[in-house]
Order: sequence, then structure tokens, then C-alpha cells
Amino acid sequence: MNGTQSIKAILRVATIASLFAVVISSTAIRPSLAENEYILLCATDAHRSATGQNASNPQTGQRLTIIILDENGVVVPSARVTLTHVETQTAFKGETDYAGRREFAGLAPGLYTLRVEKEGFYAVVLSDVQVGEASEAASMEITLNHQQEFAEEIDVVYSSPAIDPAKTATSETLSGIEIINIPYPTTRDVRNVLPFIPGVVQDNAGQVHINGSASHQIFDLLDGFNITHPVSGLMELRVSADALRSIEVIGSRYSAEYGKGSGGVLNLATGMGDDRYRFSATNFIPSFQTNKGVNLDNWTPRATLSGPLRKKKAWFF
Repeated sequence: MNGTQSIKAILRVATIASLFAVVISSTAIRPSLAENEYILLCATDAHRSATGQNASNPQTGQRLTIIILDENGVVVPSARVTLTHVETQTAFKGETDYAGRREFAGLAPGLYTLRVEKEGFYAVVLSDVQVGEASEAASMEITLNHQQEFAEEIDVVYSSPAIDPAKTATSETLSGIEIINIPYPTTRDVRNVLPFIPGVVQDNAGQVHINGSASHQIFDLLDGFNITHPVSGLMELRVSADALRSIEVIGSRYSAEYGKGSGGVLNLATGMGDDRYRFSATNFIPSFQTNKGVNLDNWTPRATLSGPLRKKKAWFF
């Protein structure tokens, strides 16, 4: 019995020693936890001071809400918004939400530049956005206008010229303006302008040939009258180029009414008067040449006058 009691006494002493050790170790741990909590609080205060979020400075950390609308008052989502501080050039970027809103927090008071842009809209730039020192949040609305394109569409459709089945002849024509403006190589004889028509050549004697035919094979007409020389078959008549309204050369497959000309037809049409008096002048101001002194150089002034002899009845040209 004495041995058993001794063992129980030893166990009680061991248990009391263990409890005392636990109390001592927990007491030693508590100062370290308190020290860690103090270090964490100090670090938090330092971070707030560095980021300008200290409660002792109420002038920082302002909020600005941007609301983007189009010209019809409809919100514009996914618009890119850039807010740049003018002094520090610090940029805050973001996009509007489905309600067309974008909020910027932690802004320092001062002047900002605001840029809003989106595809399909004209960009908006505001350089005088002022963020105040008041603690309440500020908001502003920006209107984006849709881009407008002005276009004109023209459809050019080629239509081939109509084929006249009744016309079988091949012809080339010079108008009155072309006859006057074409530079003549020598004198203003109408035969000197005929080589400018395709298929017509002029020989050394001044006679013309159509598609290689002889001159006497050409049927010459002036306002429908035959002006071919009855003996030589040549065109001996001199016609002023300024008096002609048109020149038509028919090379092949012409009508049977021109049967006397086997080489081609030369049809000259003169001008016509009307109920108004008209006057025109060509080469009216002379030119000078200085090769052998100063003298006139090939000056051939020409003038035409047309008008009514009796209105609506007869005219002259």
C-alpha cells in the first residue's frame, strides 16, 4: 500500500509541473502576438499615408462619375474613357458599363483632361474638367455624336449605240467648230482639212482620194448639188471653210442615189441663217514675223454674217 501511494504522489507532482509549464509558455507567447499586431497596424498606417488615403487629409480621394449618352439621349456602353491629370500626367482609363457610366475614385483635386471615344462616334476631348476639393462625389454627362457619311452613288451603264438597219454606209463627219479650229497646213482651202478625216489622203496637186480611189471617182456635193467638174471629174470649186456647217465623207456601201461616185462621196453642208443676226470673225488680229524686218505674217481675216431676210421666211448667210 505504501508503494502504490508513492506512485500516485509522483504522478500528481508530474501533472502539476506540466500545467505550470503550459501557463508559463502561453504567457511568453502573448507578448509576441501583441508585438506582431502592433507591427501590422504600423504598416497599414504607413501604406495609407503613402497612397494619400489618410483620414487626416480630406482633400484627396475624390470621386467622379462620367455618364455617356448619344445625341438621341441613349446610353453608350463600352465607350473608352481616359482621364488625365494635367499637372502630374497621371492617366485613369476605363470603359462605360451597360448603363453608360464610368466611375473614377481616388482622384486628387485639380484640372483634368477627359477624352471619350468609341467606334462609330466622333471623339470628345475636354481639357477643363475640374475635380473640386469637396468630399461629395461629382458627375458629368458627355454627348457622343454618331459619325455621318455623305456618299453619292452613280451607276454608269454602258449601252451600245443603236444599229440602224436602214443605214448601210460607212461615214465620217467633221462639225463646223472642228473645221474652224483645225490648224490648216497651208491655205484655208477646204481640201486641206479633208486629210484629217480617216481614209482620206491628199496628193501633190491638192486633190483628195477616199480609200485609195482616184479623184475623178469621188462624187462631190454642196448642199445636195453636184459640184464635180463635168469634164475632169475633179472638185475645182473653192469653198470657204468658215462657210461650212459640216463635212461628211462616205467611204463605202452608200445609197444608190450616189451612184455616180464609185470611189466615195464628199458631202459639204454650208451654214444656215435664222431669225437673229449673227456675226463671227476668225483670224481678225494679225500676227507679225521678224525674219526680214517686222511685217505681217499670213494674215487672212475672215468674217461671217447671217440673219433674216424676212423672219420665218428667208435668211442669208
